[in-house]
Amino acid sequence: MQQVLETKIQLLQEEAQLARSEAERMASLAGSNSHGSLVSLDIVMEDIPTDDRPPSVMSPSNTSKDRLIEELTKEIRSKDVLITELREEKMTLNNRVGELEGQVQELSATLLQKDKDVEFYQEELGQERLRIEQEMQTNVLKENSAVFGVARVSVS
Repeated sequence: MQQVLETKIQLLQEEAQLARSEAERMASLAGSNSHGSLVSLDIVMEDIPTDDRPPSVMSPSNTSKDRLIEELTKEIRSKDVLITELREEKMTLNNRVGELEGQVQELSATLLQKDKDVEFYQEELGQERLRIEQEMQTNVLKENSAVFGVARVSVS
């Protein structure tokens, strides 16, 4: 998950850089092309009354190049916002992964302790079973010797 986010961030950063470069290139083209045009327009526009000028000529921001620059700038901003969001999400996920790793370590330690406890109690149970078996054998021997001892006494 973290690798996917890092890849997305990197791709978005590359896209944003390409868009910035394109915007700068378009701005320089628009600047150089429009500068010459604006100089000639200024000369011609001086002769035309302000009310008679077409709206597209009056406002240089309405040119297609300027619109393209604005669109690219907006796209860069949106990519920057997305990059920021992805970085925040990555930080959140890293924090969550850290928490989960801590929980896994705690659970692993608990499980290891439980395994040791099980092993200890199995050993204790085996020793107790052996003690009981020996005690039973001792009791059987005592009973047999008592029964056979009484029988020998009565036969003699």
